[in-house]
Amino acid sequence: MAAYPGDPRARPDGAQVFVTATGGIKRRRDALVGKAAVCWLQGNSHDTEPYHVGDALRSKLGLAFEDFQVVKHYPEQYLVIFSEERFRQRATRQHSIEDGGRVFNFATWNEAREAEDAQLEFHVNIRIEGIPPHAWGEDVAALILGQSCAIHYVEEHTRRRERTRTYDVWAWCADPNKIPKMMWLTITDPDAEQPPMDTPRIYVQVHHEPPTGLKHALSYKVFPHLVVVEDLSFINGDGGQGGPPNRKRRREFLWRYGEPDSLGEAWDAMAETMGAKSIATTEGMRTTTAVAATTADTEASQPGAVSLAAAMELRTATAPTSVGLCRAEEAPTGQGFGRSPGGLCTRRRWHLQRLQQKQVRT
Repeated sequence: MAAYPGDPRARPDGAQVFVTATGGIKRRRDALVGKAAVCWLQGNSHDTEPYHVGDALRSKLGLAFEDFQVVKHYPEQYLVIFSEERFRQRATRQHSIEDGGRVFNFATWNEAREAEDAQLEFHVNIRIEGIPPHAWGEDVAALILGQSCAIHYVEEHTRRRERTRTYDVWAWCADPNKIPKMMWLTITDPDAEQPPMDTPRIYVQVHHEPPTGLKHALSYKVFPHLVVVEDLSFINGDGGQGGPPNRKRRREFLWRYGEPDSLGEAWDAMAETMGAKSIATTEGMRTTTAVAATTADTEASQPGAVSLAAAMELRTATAPTSVGLCRAEEAPTGQGFGRSPGGLCTRRRWHLQRLQQKQVRT
């Protein structure tokens, strides 16, 4: 039977989303830590309401109405937010309170209570190409990268919108191979905004317009270019043990504007390019050498003659050991490689030329 819209059989079994606790999440957490407790009844009784918890706190602990707020919760039945930490301590030290034939159990709330521990082993630099100026913000970047990364910080030139070619961020990542190479960012037409949360509810008149037709939106093609991958396991001396293969402390990648990433690691991509060129050059030299060697061997049959093939020894140039992509200030413009809109720096070109000479001579 064909799946229908919303059919649970057609929906994904699972997904993962990464969110940084910086900003609003941290402020909300700080407001709850020390002042929040969870409350439940044995057997997960459904014949209670939040006011039953309130009655127990007032009658048994002597708290006032303004000292706490009780809301329905899950997996525990209630979340109790106290105005002061000492009120929370008074409830949790009791562990359980009996009132009206019901036994209410209390425990301190913390953010790890229903969570599983996770470790993000990589620190990555990503340049997101394609975010339109009116959507220029960390919230949008976080949505684009949310299934693979949690943003660490936004580069200052991006935060101040000094350039809008790419949205440049550093992020924490569990697996860089799950960072998509291309995405569609779809932005719908705006809807009416809801009033601020600090507006008293008695002054809020909630009215949402019902749908009158299809919702219009604009879709933008976005390329998250992976520039740098830093393996954090090397910080503690683990050296990438117990994780994916082929790990090293830092990798830098090449990329081009308007294209999904395909060039790979900077050194590997350059070595492959130079290797293809050197093979063609070497084949040409082999032909020339063969002809020259035949002539030389004929001449070598005469007394005192030296074989031309034996005389064709070339010294190998030593290339510098410093390898890496040039930074933005070092790169000439117009290529679209590496960490900046510029191309390969002069030092890199010199290095590759010497490498090519070495491959040709050998």
